[in-house]
Amino acid sequence: MTERSRPDHAALPDSKVVPATITELLDLGQHLSDGGPALLLEDGRSLSHADLKALLVRAENDLRRLGVERPTRTMTALPDGTLTACVLLALTRSAICVPVNPDLREAELEALIPELEVAVMVAHGPCAEEARRAARALRLPIIEVAWGEKNILEWTGSSLPNSPSSSAVIANPDDTALVLLTSGSSARPKRVPLTHRQLTLAARRMVDSIALTPQDRCLNFMPMFHVGAVVDLLLAPLSAGGSLLRPKTMSVPAFFEAVEHGKPTWFQGVPTLLHELAVQALRQPRNETHPSLRLIRSVSSPLPPEWFSEIEFALRVPVIEIYGMTETAGLITSNPLPPEDRIHGSAGKATDLEIIIREASGAKATARQRGEILVRGPGVMLGYENIGGGNSGLTEDGWLPTGDEGFFNEDGYLFITGRIGERINRGGEKISPREIDEVLASHPALHEAAAFAVTHPQLGQEVAAALVVKPGLEIALASLTAHLSSRLAYFKVPKTYYLVSALPRGPGGKLRRRLLPELVREIPPLADTATEFSAIPQTEMEKRVAAWWEGELRVTGVGRQSHFFDLGGDSLAAASFTVAVGKALGVEIRPAALFDHPTTAAFASYLEQAVAARRGTAGLPEAKDPAVLAHDFHLRLLAAMSVWPGERRDERSLLIGLRTEGTGMPVFWCGQGRSEFGNIAAHWPVHQPIYGTRSLFLFEGKKKRDEAALALMLSHEIETLAAGREFIVGGFCAGGRIAFEAALHLRTRGVPIKMVFMHDAWSNQRIDVPVALGFSQGYHSSPHRQFYRPEMSLRKRFSGGWKLWVLPREHHEVYDRILIGEEVQKLCVLAEHPAGFDDPAPLEEVPAVAYRARLSSWLPPRSIRVGSQRSVRVTITNLSCHTWLPGDRSGLHLGHRWLDLDGQSCGDPGPSVPLPRAVSTGKSITLTIKVTAPNQACTQWLEVDMVDEGIKWFSEKTSKNPSKSLRIRVNARNRFRLGIFGRRSHLTNL
Repeated sequence: MTERSRPDHAALPDSKVVPATITELLDLGQHLSDGGPALLLEDGRSLSHADLKALLVRAENDLRRLGVERPTRTMTALPDGTLTACVLLALTRSAICVPVNPDLREAELEALIPELEVAVMVAHGPCAEEARRAARALRLPIIEVAWGEKNILEWTGSSLPNSPSSSAVIANPDDTALVLLTSGSSARPKRVPLTHRQLTLAARRMVDSIALTPQDRCLNFMPMFHVGAVVDLLLAPLSAGGSLLRPKTMSVPAFFEAVEHGKPTWFQGVPTLLHELAVQALRQPRNETHPSLRLIRSVSSPLPPEWFSEIEFALRVPVIEIYGMTETAGLITSNPLPPEDRIHGSAGKATDLEIIIREASGAKATARQRGEILVRGPGVMLGYENIGGGNSGLTEDGWLPTGDEGFFNEDGYLFITGRIGERINRGGEKISPREIDEVLASHPALHEAAAFAVTHPQLGQEVAAALVVKPGLEIALASLTAHLSSRLAYFKVPKTYYLVSALPRGPGGKLRRRLLPELVREIPPLADTATEFSAIPQTEMEKRVAAWWEGELRVTGVGRQSHFFDLGGDSLAAASFTVAVGKALGVEIRPAALFDHPTTAAFASYLEQAVAARRGTAGLPEAKDPAVLAHDFHLRLLAAMSVWPGERRDERSLLIGLRTEGTGMPVFWCGQGRSEFGNIAAHWPVHQPIYGTRSLFLFEGKKKRDEAALALMLSHEIETLAAGREFIVGGFCAGGRIAFEAALHLRTRGVPIKMVFMHDAWSNQRIDVPVALGFSQGYHSSPHRQFYRPEMSLRKRFSGGWKLWVLPREHHEVYDRILIGEEVQKLCVLAEHPAGFDDPAPLEEVPAVAYRARLSSWLPPRSIRVGSQRSVRVTITNLSCHTWLPGDRSGLHLGHRWLDLDGQSCGDPGPSVPLPRAVSTGKSITLTIKVTAPNQACTQWLEVDMVDEGIKWFSEKTSKNPSKSLRIRVNARNRFRLGIFGRRSHLTNL
C-alpha cells in the first residue's frame, strides 16, 4: 500500500510550470501526456488530449456563432457524465460557466437565474426539463447540447441577440471562468466567482498534494456542479497529462466494475459512499482488492474515525483526508501520502495557502487552541458577488473567514471541530436554512418556522425545523412534507419537525437560530407524537430490557430508541446477554436477534413475540378486516425478515430500509428472500434509499385476499416513507404482483410514482405511470408464452408508457449476485430518462361480453406430418352483442397454441392474424392462419381461437361467456387429424 501511494516519477520538469488560464492548463496536460487518453467515455470510446483540444476549439467556434462568448454567463443543468465534463471545459474557456444542481425545481431556478445574471441556458436530456421550463418562463434562450459524430459536441438553438465576434476573445488570467454556489445550489446562495488563475492554481495544488502523473487515471464519482468535481476530478488530472474515467452510473457495483476494467489509480468520495464501498468489499472475498488503486481521498464532510480503518482494511489503499471550500477553488489542507504520517481525524497540513486560527477575542490561536479557521492566498476568491453592503466576505487584510471551528496540533495538522455559522452541511451538501424558512412560512397552517441542523451519525448533519402553528389549526406531517418537496430539492427537506410555542429572538427581533437545538431538546419530534413512540420506555417488556441494558452495560437513562451497540455493547456482550435473557424468559432467542433488533423498543417487541409464540398465540390482534393482513401471516413475515439487514420504521413495519439517509429517489421492492433483496440493493445507486419486503411465497394457507391485504398495507407504509417524493416500486415474481397492487392503491389516492417494474410478473389492470417488465427466457407465466403480441395489452393498460424485455436466463437466476447488475442498470436508465419508455397508442377496450364466438374450419388434407406447415382456413362468427373492431384498434386476433391432453398450454403461441375489419353482431369473417406441427412425437391438441391479445383467449371465458374454439389433435403416429375436444366445441368439419 505504501509503495503504490507515491509514484517514482512524481516530479516531472514541466510540472512546476503553473499555467494562468484554462487553455494553458489543458495545453500543459497535452504536453505532459504520454499519448494516452484524456477522457474515457461511458460507451467505451475515448478522447486523447489532442482530441479534447480539437473538440474544445470547435465548440468555441460553434458557441461564438450562437453569440455565446466571454463574458456571457451560461447556466448548465446537466446530468453527470463525460458530456457534462466537456461542456464545462468548453464554457469555462469560451464564456462564464454557471453549473447548478439538475435536481433543482423550476421555482428554485427561476429565483436563481436573475440573481446570477444568466444570459443563456444549456440543457441536455430529460433531467433538464425543470431548467427548460424555468428558462422559458423567463424568456431565456436555450441551447441544446449532445454528442455528434466523430466525438464532437453539437450545439443547437437560437442565437443570442448580441452579434458574435469575428474571432475568439482571448481569456485573461483574472477573467471570471466559473461561478459556483456555496450552499448546495440553493435559491439564495452566496455566489463565488472564480478566475482562470484561481482555478489553475487550485488544480496544481491538487496535483502536488497527491503527486499526480500522466500515468494516473481518476475515477470521477461526484456530481459535476461541485467544485471538487470540476477542479479535483477534471482540471487536475488533465493538467497532469492523466486521464478521467466516468462510470455509467454512480452505484457500488459500478465502482467495482470500473475499477476492475478501467484500472483507475485514484478515487475520491464523501465518507458515506466510502463506507458503503468498504462494506460491499468485505462481502466479496478476494486475495487482493484492486491493485491499480494507489489512494482514495475523503472529501466534503468529516470522516468518522471508526470508519477510517475499516475503509483502508477493506479497500487496501491509503485514505487521504482533506479540507477544502468553494471559495478557495477546492483544496486547503491535505494529509500527506505515505510514508509520511497521516493522522486519523485530521484534515492534514496546509498546502500553499496561509491558514490561521482566530479566537473569539480576535487573537491568533496557538497550538491546540480552538477558533475560527481563516484562509488567505492567491488561490482564494476575491469576494462574493451578492452579500451586499460592500462586503466581499474577506477581511481588510485579505483573510477569508471559513465559518468552521478548529485547531492546529504541534506538528501543523489541522483538526476541524464544528461549524461556527448556520449553514447546514448534510453529507457534503451545504444548505441555507433561510431558504427553507421561506418555504415553510408559505404553508397556510404555520405562523412562523425556522430550519436548523441536528447531528446525524452518517451524514454529519441533517435538516430539522421548529414550527409555530397558527391558533386553532393543526398540521399533518405528510402534507407538510409534500408542501416542501414540491418547492425544494429533496436534500433540503427537513427530516424532523418540532412544535414550539415561539421561536427564540433577540431584543431587536432577530431570530437566534443557534438556540433552536437547545430549545427542542426535551420536545418529542412531530413524527414521534404521531406514533406510539416517546423517549421513555412504555411497555413492561421495554422497561425490563432498559433495566437489563443498564445493568449489563453500566449505563443510565436507556430510552425506547437507545441502541445497544451505541451504548457500548459489542458482539461478546450481545451473545452473553441474549443467552441470559432467554433463560430468564424461558424462551429460545436467536444469537443474531440483538443485531437485527438493536434498539430497546425493537428488542422488547421481539421478546414479546417470542413469549407469545411459546404460549401459542401470535400476540397480535386477529385481523377480521380483509384490508388487514391476518396476524399469523404478519408474524410469519416479520420472523422471515428478522435476519434481513437494514432498519424498520417501527417494530411492526413490513419494510426494511437500507441507506435510508440517502438523498435520491426511494426504491420499494417486494421479493422472495433476503439474498435477492441484498443483491438488488447492492446494485442500486448509493444515493437512493431502498426498502424491501417479502411476498407470501411458500406460505402455506395463503389466499388471494391475504396478498391483497398485504398490498394495501404496503401502500400505506410506502406513502408514509416516501413523504411526498416520487419513488420507484417493483418486485419479483409474486412480489411483483403485490408491488403492482400496492401501486394501484397509491395511484387511487393520488400519490405520485416515478415508475413501476415487475420481473416475471404480469398484470392486466390499468395504471397511469410508466411500467417496466422483464421476463425470464422460457418462464411459464411470461406473456410471450401466452400471447403472440403481448404489447397489445400494454397499449391498453399502461397509459404512462411501458418497456418490455426478455431476460436471457432462467427464472431462478434473475437475481443472481452477478447477473442482476445489467437489469438494475436498465431500470436506473429508465427511471432517469422516461423517454426510454414506449409511448402507448391507446386501443379500444374489449368488454368481456364480446368474448363469444363460433369457429369452423376447412383443413385439407385431414392429417399433416410432424414439423410441416399447413394453412388453416377458419370462419369466425360474432355471437356477442358487441361489434368487434379491427385488430389494430381493438387487439382482437385469430391465434393458435398447443395444449396437452389436460388442456394446459404446453408451448409458445404461434403467429396470430388481426381482424382486418369490423365484425358486427351475428356476422362472420373468414381468415387463414398458418400452423406448424411440433417436432416431437406426442399427443397434443392445437387450439385455434379468437384472442384479445395480451388480455385473454376467448376460450378462457367459457365459464360465463362460452366461446367455441377449434381443437385439432395430433396422435402418436405423428399426424394431425381433425377432432372434437370436449362438449363445448361447435367445430364444423368440412
